[in-house]
Amino acid sequence: MAKKEPKKIKGVTLHKSGKWMWRFQYENKSHCGYENTQAQAVKALEKAKYEIREGSYLSPDRIILDSYFEEWLETYVTPFRKQKTVEIYKTLYKLHISPEFGKIRIQEIERKMIQKWLNVLAKEYSAQTIKLTRTIFFMVLKSAVDDDIIRSNPVQKTKIPPLQTAIKKEALTKEQEDLFFEYCAESRFYVLFRFASLIGARIGELTALQWSDIDLEKGTVSITKTLCDSDEKGFMFNTPKSKASIRTLPMPPEATELIKNYITKEKENRLKGTKKEREDMRKLLFHTSTLAPLPSSVPNKELKMIADRMRADGIDLPENFTMHTLRHCFATRAVEKGMDLKTLSAYLGHSDIGITANIYVSSHEDKQREEIQKVANYL
Repeated sequence: MAKKEPKKIKGVTLHKSGKWMWRFQYENKSHCGYENTQAQAVKALEKAKYEIREGSYLSPDRIILDSYFEEWLETYVTPFRKQKTVEIYKTLYKLHISPEFGKIRIQEIERKMIQKWLNVLAKEYSAQTIKLTRTIFFMVLKSAVDDDIIRSNPVQKTKIPPLQTAIKKEALTKEQEDLFFEYCAESRFYVLFRFASLIGARIGELTALQWSDIDLEKGTVSITKTLCDSDEKGFMFNTPKSKASIRTLPMPPEATELIKNYITKEKENRLKGTKKEREDMRKLLFHTSTLAPLPSSVPNKELKMIADRMRADGIDLPENFTMHTLRHCFATRAVEKGMDLKTLSAYLGHSDIGITANIYVSSHEDKQREEIQKVANYL
């Protein structure tokens, strides 16, 4: 059956790019634009004609970056990316890009302007922040090229200046870790803290765990989702960071016993909760006192208070001690006990073994001294 030809509509034609172009003249001046479908082009044509008669039409060559970013985010990002990703894009744009370029017409943004801006950012922010912010800027202006607003992307030929090397997060020594668990023994988050150090999961993976993810008979925990606290949509489940992050982990005997005792104590609390709470959220393993989803900021705040008490008692701890530090502790203890990096990488849910080796494994001075002594004895 032959493909039906689209109905010809005055002012709307199929462009060689595959998009539908609308065009009309008003007071001897030509106006045009591009849409993905013929129907969208017809609608855009009618809207532009109305707006230009009313004096509210904004020609593509007069569009400022802030206006285009909002349209780009809504049309090309929100339907295809996780809500948390959308919010990260929006935050980085408003923090770094908008103050410098937001009120400028897209056609007036030049490569030299962007390079000077990157040079300044590189002196103040981390490599990860600079790279992601530049990528967002690139994607926005690439979309403007595709929409025929500009001919080329000025971000494309800019360079990221030499960036400061990220400070490697430090795990606790075994002695520091043991002291920490003595200090937090009475904390309401003791089980969460200890479980994190025993299986090395991310905080979002831990707070997303449900009863059904725990198999006490097999002694396993299944990591299949993360809990996301979205500013716009509240708490929601997301897919893990990568395919490698979806995993079923054998739990150490201590972790199995810890969770078994915890679940026994939890059974009575499961009968409580408000009607407003979503049913799946009421099945969460870790939660607030009202069985609501647990924001990551809450246990992190508790952890900071415990760390401050320890420092006040003269115990030395890494400056940036968070829930993620416990993940580093697990990785470091695993290597100290002889786990090979390939196995550890899979257990942590990394897609690249280099991440495991370069970021998550700390080598402490006492361990180095122990290992060099082995070499000395051999020699």
